[in-house]
Amino acid sequence: MSRIVAFAALGLVGFVLAGCNTSGTSTPALGLVEAGEPANTPIASFAGQGLSTSAQKKAGEAEFRALEFGRTGVPVMWKEGGSRGEVTPGAPYQVNAASCRDYTHMVSIDGGPALSGRATACRQASGSWQTVI
Repeated sequence: MSRIVAFAALGLVGFVLAGCNTSGTSTPALGLVEAGEPANTPIASFAGQGLSTSAQKKAGEAEFRALEFGRTGVPVMWKEGGSRGEVTPGAPYQVNAASCRDYTHMVSIDGGPALSGRATACRQASGSWQTVI
């Protein structure tokens, strides 16, 4: 009986890990988060809502700091002109050989209502973070 339970558990783990595979026909939107380069992260979607280029840079730097050095659940704040935001990293976890983190980025543009975006990023061998939105 214990062998059946062990095989069932092993099969379930394999099934769950197969869901982490991004190969195939469905490719997620990807971007690299490097200091000062927000790329295809939640803040990139805020740019169309009036987030200035300099604020985007500050926000990208905050995302990198939160992912690289941030403590789980502790926001990393940023401010540029009338815009401000905070990036709150989740707990680090492993997907195959990659270290990954979920995170939330909240932004207020020129004192307006808070906008929010969520994403997952995995650390690459180069030291950058690849974001899957």
